Amino acid sequence: MATLYERYTTGMDTVLYVRGDLVGGQGFTIGTTGPNETHTITSITIKAYREGSPGTVTVEIWEADGNQHPTGSVLSSGTTNGNTFTTDTNGEERNIQLSAATLQKGTQYIVTVKAPSGYYLNWLAWSVDDSSSTYSGGFLTYSTDGGSSWVDESDTDAYFKEYGTAWHAPVAPPTALLGTKQRDKVNKISNY
Repeated sequence: MATLYERYTTGMDTVLYVRGDLVGGQGFTIGTTGPNETHTITSITIKAYREGSPGTVTVEIWEADGNQHPTGSVLSSGTTNGNTFTTDTNGEERNIQLSAATLQKGTQYIVTVKAPSGYYLNWLAWSVDDSSSTYSGGFLTYSTDGGSSWVDESDTDAYFKEYGTAWHAPVAPPTALLGTKQRDKVNKISNY
């Protein structure tokens, strides 16, 4: 069963519109509100509503650079049908299953939300706290050019919950069960 690791879910008082080249991002640091342990991410929950038909919504997990912007390659991703979100402006929680990726304890990441085929009046409205945000593990950032550059809202946070399963380092087999050649190989590796 998945564990709730990072999250920010309080004080939602406005939204960030996600459509086309307008991409939303929220920084989070493992250990800020949940267990500070390396784990495998399994899903993200966001709270949002739609206007019109934003199409497929893509959620991605990225490592954060020193400015809390996405860097490198996508670590994990998943999609949901944006056209099935509620139109109620209170929004709804939607859990999006993600491809497996290992997130390291004490490390900052970015969850990005985008609706590439969305356009004016056909967008996803992601719930954010713009007046009383208290999450210390990251902040809201957004891009108006599909992710080439980012604008920071350091006193604002978006609604998210990050779920995963505990990660365990591989364990070497007991050397007594290995043949002589295998045992010698394990012993050589252990001596480094």
